[in-house]
Amino acid sequence: MKTKSDSIELVLGGGGIKGFAHAGFLKAVQKLNINYSTVTGVSIGSIVAVLFVNGFSTSEIEKIFAQELKRISPKKLARSMLLPASVDRLVFGEQPVSLLALMKDLVSRYKLKPRANLRLVAFNALTREPVVFSGTKYNLAMAMAASCSIPFVFRPIENGEEISLATWAAHWIKGKFKKSDGESRVDSELLFDGGLYHPTPTTFCQGSAIVAKLGFASQPPSENLGFADRLFHNLEQRASSYLDALFPDQMGASNGAEHIVITVGRADVAALSFGISDKQQKALTRSAYRRSMTALTRAVAEGRVPVKQ
Repeated sequence: MKTKSDSIELVLGGGGIKGFAHAGFLKAVQKLNINYSTVTGVSIGSIVAVLFVNGFSTSEIEKIFAQELKRISPKKLARSMLLPASVDRLVFGEQPVSLLALMKDLVSRYKLKPRANLRLVAFNALTREPVVFSGTKYNLAMAMAASCSIPFVFRPIENGEEISLATWAAHWIKGKFKKSDGESRVDSELLFDGGLYHPTPTTFCQGSAIVAKLGFASQPPSENLGFADRLFHNLEQRASSYLDALFPDQMGASNGAEHIVITVGRADVAALSFGISDKQQKALTRSAYRRSMTALTRAVAEGRVPVKQ
């Protein structure tokens, strides 16, 4: 299969903590001098994509990713998503976890901007359709937060603002039963993680793409985990075959060619096992680099992937 273009797109898929693997994948892309164009990011892939198109090196991305994860407290996540912020502060005496606030801080500290070769994917739970952010005229922090808003883990985004499910339900009920001028007051968007549409969507690519797939945990963890991390791992492992069937790889490209899908994530790490060790984080990057180098070296030799001249 020959490419019909002198460049190829990249798709960085969703998979939570396994996003470390994207640093290894991108290192292989650069090592082989692959000529890529638009980079699509989904869920955790959106954060890596934003950093990458803004000029950060793969080693810098890996370091930033590790630093930012330490700012998230897993113990606060569930109640932060379910309860309004005012209730959380009153009952527990502390600020709830805010993914939108974290993304705003990330954008500010690292001077990140929307780029013409960047595409971020979220999912509108009301219309059950994907929402794609592209170009340079959108709120980057909001788009990143929406793309990463894992249900029952992070708060969703309603009309650009982060809300709890309790708040949104109140809005919906109020709009359902109290109408003004014959129209419902609540006709909004409720944005969640883009992985709900597809963990590695290629629908929006204009041509062939190299897809970095993080995959699902189908094997037991290879290191000791805390209670919450082990619970998340066991749940994902039990559901992995169902999830694989629900989200098959999208192979056909719009130019008549096929996409190149590389599973860069490891089957012994689950998406929500945020407490994995530093050693495991580094292993994710190294493993992804080796797998990507093997697959992409072959693809380049076969003329399936264009390289810079």
